[in-house]
Amino acid sequence: MALEEFYTVTIGGKETTMSKMALLLKGLTKLGLSQNGTNAFNYTTLKESYKNEGDLPSEEVLKAKGIEQFEHETTIPTLDEVRTSAKKKLVAGEKLTEDEASTIVL
Repeated sequence: MALEEFYTVTIGGKETTMSKMALLLKGLTKLGLSQNGTNAFNYTTLKESYKNEGDLPSEEVLKAKGIEQFEHETTIPTLDEVRTSAKKKLVAGEKLTEDEASTIVL
């Protein structure tokens, strides 16, 4: 019995190995589709268990959307990055973004 299955994909210009489950679930997320009651071990098990709204997109579509979602998530700044940016702007007297302002503890 296989413990996990993988895809080799390119994310952010870098080739990487990613679990099929992680990529398929990110694809569902990107498409706004529910993961409830699904078994995303691989596309076959996902297709067999998918009982949610509409038809399940193809494996290639889910992979592509999963890659898009991972790439999007890598562009979101971390809390520490937002705090650092806020501090720099405060020192320079610049206007903060709403996210930066919300990190300030008074």
